Amino acid sequence: LTELLLDESPLEEYNDVLAKLSDPNYRRKAGPWSTDPEAMNKHLGACGKIIDRCKFTTGRDWVGVWPLIGMSRHSCRPSAHHLCFGDAMIVRASRKMKTGDEVTFAFWDIMQPIDTRREVFMDKLGGFWCRCPRCIVEDSLPQGVRAASFEVRNKFVQEGTRLKAINTEVYLEQERRLSRMRKMKEAARLSQIKEYSEGLSSFGDKFKDLDFEQLQLEAEECSRKMNAELEEPYNIEALDPRLVKDWHSVLRDLEKAIAEAGLSEEEENFVIASHTQFYSNVVLVAKLCKDLKTQREVLDRIIPAVTAVAPGSFFQMAMLALDWEVTASIENAQFGEPGTAWKPEFANVAAKQKESLREYVRLRYGKELTLMEVDAAINRIFATKDVDENWVWQASWAIGESDFEA
Repeated sequence: LTELLLDESPLEEYNDVLAKLSDPNYRRKAGPWSTDPEAMNKHLGACGKIIDRCKFTTGRDWVGVWPLIGMSRHSCRPSAHHLCFGDAMIVRASRKMKTGDEVTFAFWDIMQPIDTRREVFMDKLGGFWCRCPRCIVEDSLPQGVRAASFEVRNKFVQEGTRLKAINTEVYLEQERRLSRMRKMKEAARLSQIKEYSEGLSSFGDKFKDLDFEQLQLEAEECSRKMNAELEEPYNIEALDPRLVKDWHSVLRDLEKAIAEAGLSEEEENFVIASHTQFYSNVVLVAKLCKDLKTQREVLDRIIPAVTAVAPGSFFQMAMLALDWEVTASIENAQFGEPGTAWKPEFANVAAKQKESLREYVRLRYGKELTLMEVDAAINRIFATKDVDENWVWQASWAIGESDFEA
């Protein structure tokens, strides 16, 4: 196995690695490993290289070695994606492929600028220089696009301290709200236990005098309080509503430079995808300011780029889920600026977007999922911040349950 995986020669008919790996009778031509200390050190070094090449880190920061998948190459526009269920790695195609097409994966966060990606590939992922189709395009971008890209990155570097403060305040506010909701839920639970345990002499007594209409009203009131807690505006000291316009304007300048450069649709998507983190920052601030209009504009730009570059990725799932949420809010006539009239073109868009989200959920988690399992996955996507491998192999998500912690 070591000899095969370290073989850097071109794949030819006489050197079919997959055939040799699947042949139980295949033996190393040179015979068993030598017991010579120098030779053993060399072979152990080879094993270390195999581990570096073939290891994958899961959502729980566990590491596994999958040699067959490890023989694949990286691409910043991958043709497949993988997902761990416990210690089993499931690989699914992200795009339509035909026999003979190369199966590639993203070895790192590909929603970064090309120089950031290549720095990681050279310093942390074994030292390779990516020459995938996307990197080739981004290597030869017109000067105007490069200059606009520099301005975007420079802008957010300057705003780094403010952005960090906003993220920290959001995190702390979420923890405070979660603590209050825990207390509300616990109080309701203890109240129910007290009501049902006092004065009951039999199972029948438990239901004899129940006022089901009153119970329904109490449940609705509890739900209303929970929703009010979630809908309450965030009080973020570092947040200035003018940031939305300021940050969005620099991204518009980038989009203008892209349009003037005459790039193809695919090339435009490559460039936008490389600036995803900056678009995400604008979405965050617009969401905190309840600016649905800006959220709509930014998502309309970023989702086609993410879908073109990394279909089936968890980030795509999260963006599609957010897009559906924003559109549903618009359909509820809660449009961004006061006085904005209802627009018929928004009618039924949310329903169509949810169907699109379901389609891509099946692309990531399996086309055999039932509708209930798909919707359970969508609920978990809404409640998951970074990666889904922390929950995909738990049984509860597939039957519609979700932890209150979410």
